[in-house]
Amino acid sequence: MESFMCPHPFVTGEVRTMDVIQEILSQYGVESVEEWEINAPHEVEVEACDPLTIEKIASDRVSVGHYFTQNGDLMSDPEMVFKVEDGEWTPVSFTSHPHPPRHEHDESGLGMSSFLETWEKNIRNMGYLKAAGHPETNSGNTGSTEA
Repeated sequence: MESFMCPHPFVTGEVRTMDVIQEILSQYGVESVEEWEINAPHEVEVEACDPLTIEKIASDRVSVGHYFTQNGDLMSDPEMVFKVEDGEWTPVSFTSHPHPPRHEHDESGLGMSSFLETWEKNIRNMGYLKAAGHPETNSGNTGSTEA
């Protein structure tokens, strides 16, 4: 399956990084990263877009990404891992497979504020927050702890 991301309109203006992700998590009853179980992902689907998956992957790490399958391999477009401490979300890892593949990692934080501001607004403008508020179309917890 080819990736089919919604168009990315250019957006400008101030936004607090990843507020929309915290708002989506709130729609599923997750009020803080600390209270959220590890490996209990929330997936939000919007028509004609790759699903948005948000998952706590370690006690202080949250992965946010759009994923698709290509030739049997799971691809990210993109995936960002955040270190979350005292309510601050610091991007520490970035992976994007298409055009060309790219991976960056820095535990002290990646300087990607411009990208994050645009991605935050695009997530909101593409309707993921609105879709998260409709449990009949988005289960919220699509992950399984069973093997």
